[in-house]
Amino acid sequence: MQNFDVFLDQMRKQYPWLDDDMLQDYCRNYGTRMTMHIGTANSMSDLGKYFSGDLFQREVNYLIQNEWAKQVDDILWRRSKKGLVVTEQGATQLKEYVAIQNNASTHKKSSVAN
Repeated sequence: MQNFDVFLDQMRKQYPWLDDDMLQDYCRNYGTRMTMHIGTANSMSDLGKYFSGDLFQREVNYLIQNEWAKQVDDILWRRSKKGLVVTEQGATQLKEYVAIQNNASTHKKSSVAN
């Protein structure tokens, strides 16, 4: 646990603008991979669209691109337990966003195949 506390302190210094509960969630769920979805963000608004709870677009994009999330349930329940805190409206917005991302991915794949 001591190593986790050291890591958490390092991430607090690297991302001082990030809400502490979110930071702890990211550290627990993603470890050093959390930097992949935070990227060059310098503020909460840099995390993209806010769905509700503590779910933002950058995390959703990371889950789709790196953890094979294809459906809303993959994001809300299988890859995380964010479904416990995401509102119904947030889940609806997430469903629309994921559908757009899946559609864009399908078009990209079909144009490469042609």
